[in-house]
Amino acid sequence: MTVRSDFNVIATELSTDPNADQFITWAAQEINPVLWKQKTSRATALLAAHELTMSKRGATGVGGMMGSEKVGDLEAKYIAPLYVGSEAPYGTTAYGQMFLRLRRTIVRGPIVLS
Repeated sequence: MTVRSDFNVIATELSTDPNADQFITWAAQEINPVLWKQKTSRATALLAAHELTMSKRGATGVGGMMGSEKVGDLEAKYIAPLYVGSEAPYGTTAYGQMFLRLRRTIVRGPIVLS
């Protein structure tokens, strides 16, 4: 499958977005096929879908477990992040979370260049 066909299957609701191809191009620049091997196309499609979704949200994209506490008339609502550190931005969309799950299947180690 091509990245575009993977993208269309993974993110059906984004497949007709006029910016989809540009986000796929940008995502492809961030995915190293030497590391991702046969998962390159899917990883690229997931990253593109995540980034396109985030661009539609603007700078306010938030994801996590919602909660609240109430004592008398005082109530606090909050979001506990699902991911922390460098993974935090990916936890804000379903596509980013799928990308992280897929990334965990990649065995990373020294890369030997010949």
